[in-house]
Amino acid sequence: MRRIVLLAAASLIASPAARAVDINDGQLAIHGDGDWSFQRTTNGNSAFDATPEGNYDLASFNLLVAARPGPALTITADVAFDPHHVGLEWLFVEWKVSDRLRLRAGRVKQPIGSSGELIFAGTTRPFYYLPTSVYGPANIVANAYLGVGLTGQRSADSAWTLAYDLYFGALKLSELETYRALEVPPESDPNRRVAVDRQQVREILGGRLSLTTPFDLTLRVSGYGGRLVKDELGKTTFLVGGLSAEQQAGPLRLGGEVFFTTEVDVERSVGAHLTGAWSFDDHWQVAARLESYQTWVHRIAGISRLQRHREAALALNYWFTPGLVMKASLHQVDGNRFTYPAGVTYQALVTTPPARRTAVVIVGTQFAF
Repeated sequence: MRRIVLLAAASLIASPAARAVDINDGQLAIHGDGDWSFQRTTNGNSAFDATPEGNYDLASFNLLVAARPGPALTITADVAFDPHHVGLEWLFVEWKVSDRLRLRAGRVKQPIGSSGELIFAGTTRPFYYLPTSVYGPANIVANAYLGVGLTGQRSADSAWTLAYDLYFGALKLSELETYRALEVPPESDPNRRVAVDRQQVREILGGRLSLTTPFDLTLRVSGYGGRLVKDELGKTTFLVGGLSAEQQAGPLRLGGEVFFTTEVDVERSVGAHLTGAWSFDDHWQVAARLESYQTWVHRIAGISRLQRHREAALALNYWFTPGLVMKASLHQVDGNRFTYPAGVTYQALVTTPPARRTAVVIVGTQFAF
């Protein structure tokens, strides 16, 4: 095995093509996704990874290795690298009983929505980032679940395919809760800074059904439920559900999703997006996206800009190959659910409200092999 790994590393260095490296008739496969971007906002807010002064330090790389010691067993690991962090994203084993039944266990990529397993694969989408309203710090999608799962599919001669996923265990969600400034009296913790929190959902039961039609249309319904652990509230029941649709019709690509979340007796949210892209040829592509996210909190009357996110975006992309693309996009954001001045405190969000509208420019490259 050590000799195989060394050969794989040598192949990665020597291979000029943007394709996966396959070793020893598929016993070891190596795949990578990477990106770099410059991001800047036009006012005092930060958004995504963009800052008012411009952020150049945004390179990342994910290395995925899949080993197949036997015809039925696959071991998959994904390691993420960026200038500030190195971490394990996925590590799971899969036992294939048949195409209709595969068993998984470990730290498994979460099967949710249209892109839950493609978060790191920038060459699979027309925008640099997936929609914030579903895949960002919106308390909906995790990079992975920790537990056990079942997956499989059944295809008909007429090109209809039905696939399913079922999983049990726990997962960690990222959430940005700027609206907490409306709950916390300034005197309780005046210097606490706004930041993305990590919350664990335990005892989850989740699943997804996907139907692919002969018309290049894929429909999905997915969701999960469990017990959310919150420091100040203890445990509360947490539920997520959503619908997804994608269609590729020649040069036109369309997709949309809507997801609902509920923390019972605490809050509820709705996130949605609609994305369209048109390819003029093998290289040039334009894309547009609309998205929305809103949170209702039981302890807060009315709706503040801190509970709302509205976004319209346009992109122009140039594809050198299917594995290498340059992207430029302009995003207009209304609301402060996910945009705020870097380093701001919760108290300052109320006493000195940030600009409600934020423009973001992103220019970068994404690649895969």
